[in-house]
Amino acid sequence: MANRPGLDELVIAPATRRQLEAYLSSPVHALLLVGVAGLGLGTIARALADRVAGNNVVYLMPTNHNKQKTTIINVDDIAGLPTILRDKRDHRLAVVIDDADQTAPGVFERMLKLIEEPVSGVYFIFTTHRIAALPATILSRTGTIRVKAPAAEACRSLLDGVDAQLANQISWLAGNRPALARRLVESGDQSQLDIISMTRAKQFMQAQRPHRIEQIDAIADRESGLALCVATARILTVMLAGGGPVEAATIARRLDLLSETADRLSANGNVRLQLLNLAVNF
Repeated sequence: MANRPGLDELVIAPATRRQLEAYLSSPVHALLLVGVAGLGLGTIARALADRVAGNNVVYLMPTNHNKQKTTIINVDDIAGLPTILRDKRDHRLAVVIDDADQTAPGVFERMLKLIEEPVSGVYFIFTTHRIAALPATILSRTGTIRVKAPAAEACRSLLDGVDAQLANQISWLAGNRPALARRLVESGDQSQLDIISMTRAKQFMQAQRPHRIEQIDAIADRESGLALCVATARILTVMLAGGGPVEAATIARRLDLLSETADRLSANGNVRLQLLNLAVNF
């Protein structure tokens, strides 16, 4: 708990912070935090849980399972919850279910039984980037806070002490998504976040196919092509940490394409043809 940021330390939109404080003044049995990737829903949920229950927090998130061959929350992950709730004594207990939309069949049915019969002093906090993926039976039994994005200027406070040029680049890449900004700060130094390469990468990702083709027309040398692949893959990898299953599948496909393109460029493949294939199929 000591190593995690407290709620007061997080960059949160004022309207959202007021809702969170209102929740803390009178916690409901089950709360759902909804918002886009990069806002730090999991971090906010854990900060809330710390305030509600101190050190008595159970935290569950999607993990790799051989059974499902994917990153998910399955029935084995929650199998111990009934016993934990039954054995709870006089203290409060918070249960955080991060990325609740990434669950295997049968999980929601078991969770519903726990939510339908509230145990005094137990508080569930769910997070999701895709509220439509949650069943109505769960939504009808949870209070909901839609986490809004803070002002981009507020996120700049996370860049204090960072090289000015690098800070500008991270600010441009992350915008008003504080968790994404934190991950970019923690993930690399100036050499890893090369200004030109990262700028090209974001422009490439945001462009429609005709404009992507125009962009790669300006890349004549192999080194610049490889730099584009590496920088784009780096941004996608950061995005992968906060995306749902559908978004993750798209990112994984694009990462495979980038890896294949980089391999062919490294093996002296034709620069123009390889980058054109990337632009068309991205």
